Amino acid sequence: MLPLPSSVIHRAQAARLTALCAAFALSGCAAIKQASLRDTEVFYRASTLDVYAPKPATVEIPILNAMPPRSKSIGSFRYTSKKGSQFAMDAAVYNARRVGADAVLVRKLDERTEPFSYYVPPETISVPRTRPVNDPIWIKGHNGEPGHWEYRRRYETIYVLEQRPGHMVTGTNHRTTIDALMLRQK
Repeated sequence: MLPLPSSVIHRAQAARLTALCAAFALSGCAAIKQASLRDTEVFYRASTLDVYAPKPATVEIPILNAMPPRSKSIGSFRYTSKKGSQFAMDAAVYNARRVGADAVLVRKLDERTEPFSYYVPPETISVPRTRPVNDPIWIKGHNGEPGHWEYRRRYETIYVLEQRPGHMVTGTNHRTTIDALMLRQK
């Protein structure tokens, strides 16, 4: 068997490394989203004492806009987020699965933009600056030779006071509010 050229080996290693990084990044995104959804559990309020088994993640939870016949509400989910309407819907479905609901009735899904502005006051901060310094050093002569001066370079850090002026910060916050009921078949 003939050995492969090193460029082929490097390309294969690079391809393997790229695939590994992509898999790691995607798994990290899923874990972060799952943790974010878990944070929304506190916004669910049960309206009955009945407890149902959680649904697996593979079960499809329908999102409705009208109450179907022969269904009852087992709880409500009210949540406001800066993460958009898709995240709000995902959070409602996540909580529906968690509490064993068969469907989600969205009573209200509202998106709004709120302007904000605030004043940042002026401040004085201490900023480190590193600079070179040449120190003169007397070098003693050897074997009867005369001595001489040399410069040795060293670096020193000084702190300089810097003024930052006050300024206004303005922008907008995009907020999504969802009000939903978790439904079970009677």
